[in-house]
Amino acid sequence: MPGNPLPDAEQLLASLTDRMRPAVGPNTGLVGIHTGGVWLAERLHQALGIAAAVSVALLAGLPGIFLGQRFVDFDIGPLRLVAAMLATLPLLFLFASLAMLLGAALPTRAMAVAVATAGAVLAYVVHTLGMLVDELSEVRKLTPFYWSDASKALIGDFEVWRSLVLLAVAAGLVALAA
Repeated sequence: MPGNPLPDAEQLLASLTDRMRPAVGPNTGLVGIHTGGVWLAERLHQALGIAAAVSVALLAGLPGIFLGQRFVDFDIGPLRLVAAMLATLPLLFLFASLAMLLGAALPTRAMAVAVATAGAVLAYVVHTLGMLVDELSEVRKLTPFYWSDASKALIGDFEVWRSLVLLAVAAGLVALAA
């Protein structure tokens, strides 16, 4: 948009730093979103002299979603978006537990990460194909992605018991790894 230039990131950072300065202390921590928020969190960390380490969250889509709401008419409120993101945490815990178990069972960490990643990709492909191919619709129910349907949180139809199943499986994998 030639008539509507983007704001200067450095000026926005300086303004945000000035506004945040009274509210932060030496033990304040910041979380950076992977798609640009890490840069911002690191810069704020330096500018404000915060002693705590900057954490990187895997919430890569959140800034884009909130920014997109300014330009596109969403019928989904911020609380439902946060609920949907939280609904994916049991899935994260499940795959992290699988990686932990594989790390205990396989000779190298790299091999454990590779096998866990391949398992996640395969499960996602089976889940996605199961939505498209009738013959795979029942097989898809064996994947963790079937049990972690964050889209239900977006429409207010979240089923907590599905998350509890994933958390129970994750706990079982951790127990096996120990």
